[in-house]
Amino acid sequence: MIVVHAHHLLARRLGGGGAVRADRRADVTEEEPVDGVEGSVMPRPVRFGRTAITGVTITLGLVGGTIAVYGTILVGVAHRFDLSVATAGITLSANFLGALLGVVACWWSLRRAAGGRVLASALVVFAVGLALAATAPTWPIFVTAISLSGVGFGALDVGVLTLMSRTEPDHRAWRLSVTGSGWAIGAIAGPLLIVVIRPAHFQAFLALAALLALALTALVRDVDAPPVRLGATLALAAARPPNRREVLQTFLAAFCCYVGLETAIAGWVATQLHGWHFAVAVGSLVTAGFWAGLAVGRLAARRLLRRWTGDRIVIVGLIGAVALLLAASIRWVAPLAYPLVGIALASVFPLGLHRFTELSPDDHDGVASLVLIGMLGGILGSGAENVAVAVFGLRAVPFVAAGMAALCLAVFASATRFSTLDRLSAAPPA
Repeated sequence: MIVVHAHHLLARRLGGGGAVRADRRADVTEEEPVDGVEGSVMPRPVRFGRTAITGVTITLGLVGGTIAVYGTILVGVAHRFDLSVATAGITLSANFLGALLGVVACWWSLRRAAGGRVLASALVVFAVGLALAATAPTWPIFVTAISLSGVGFGALDVGVLTLMSRTEPDHRAWRLSVTGSGWAIGAIAGPLLIVVIRPAHFQAFLALAALLALALTALVRDVDAPPVRLGATLALAAARPPNRREVLQTFLAAFCCYVGLETAIAGWVATQLHGWHFAVAVGSLVTAGFWAGLAVGRLAARRLLRRWTGDRIVIVGLIGAVALLLAASIRWVAPLAYPLVGIALASVFPLGLHRFTELSPDDHDGVASLVLIGMLGGILGSGAENVAVAVFGLRAVPFVAAGMAALCLAVFASATRFSTLDRLSAAPPA
C-alpha cells in the first residue's frame, strides 16, 4: 500500500479555519468556505477510531493475502476444472475486471453514503464472491464468482485509499503506514498458508477468507466519513494546478504499467517454477518472498530518501527490476531473483503516488482514477502473460514481465519533467 503526502494547502485550510465538531454522526458534515469559489466548501477530515484502524488494517491484510494467493493456486484451479494453466490464468484477469467495476462503484458511493457503510458493503460483496468461488461446481461459475469478489476488492482498495487521503494531515503518514502494513503482512501470509492447506484445497482458503470478510464488517463501520458533497468537490477542484491534466495523464500511464507489472510477476511466479518441476511449496514460498521483498523495500525507503530523491529511487529500482527479471529466465536463479525484484519495485507505487499528490494536491478524484487505471493494468498484465504462455510456454513469463518493467521505467522517467517548484509558482494564491 502507500504513504500519501499531506499538502500544505489542505493543512492550512483545515488547521487554520474553524473548529471541527466532535459530532460522530456519519451524516453530519462540518465544511469550511473557500475564498474565491462561490458556494464551495472544504470537507471536514475523515476520522478513524482505533476500532476502524484495526478493522481497515485487517481488511487490507485479508485482501492482500487473497490476491497474492491467486497466483499460487493456478495449478490447483487448472486441475479442479480440467483446464490448461493458461486458461486458469483468466482467474487473475477476472479479478481485476471486477475490481474495475468496484472502483467506479465505490467512487460513486462515497459521494452519496457514509464511508463506513461503503467499506462494510464492499466487504459483503467480497465475501459473497469468495464463498461462491469456494463452492463453484463449474469453471464459468468460478470465474463469475472471482469477478464478483474483485468488485469488493476494487471498492475496498480505492475506498481505504480515498478515505485515508481525507484524514487530518497530522499523523496521516503514520495511519497509512500502519494500515498499509496489513496488506504486506497478508500478502506474505496468504501464500504461506496455502503451503499448509495445499493448492489442491484452495476452496478451503477461499471459504475462510469469506467468513473473515463478513466478520470485519462490524469493525469498519466505525469510520467517520460523511459523503463528499458537490460544494466540497468544487472546492478541491479549485485548488488544482493548471497542468493537472498533463500530470494526471502521465501518472495514469505509469500506474497502469506498474500494476500490470506487479500482477504479471505475482500471478505467474509459482506457475513458472512449477513448470520447471520445482515443488509446489517452492512456488508459494517464492511468491511470499516477492511480497516480503516489497515490504522490506518500503521499510528501507525512508533511509534511501535521505540520500536520493524519490524520482531517482523509482528509476533505479525499475532498472534493477528489468535486470533481475531477465535473470529470472535462468532456472536456478529465478527463486532468488523474484524476492529481489520485490525489493527493487518496493518504492515505485508509494513514491509514485507521493509524487502525484505533490504535483496535484488534494486531488481525490485523481487518486481514484489512478486506482481505477491500475485495475485496468492488472487485466492487461495478466492477460499479456496468458497469451504469452499459451503461445511460447512458461519460459515467456519473466521476459513479458521484463518488457513491462522497461515500459514502466520509460513512463516514470518521463514524469521527471514535472517540477514541484513549477507547480507551486503556477498555483493560484491561497
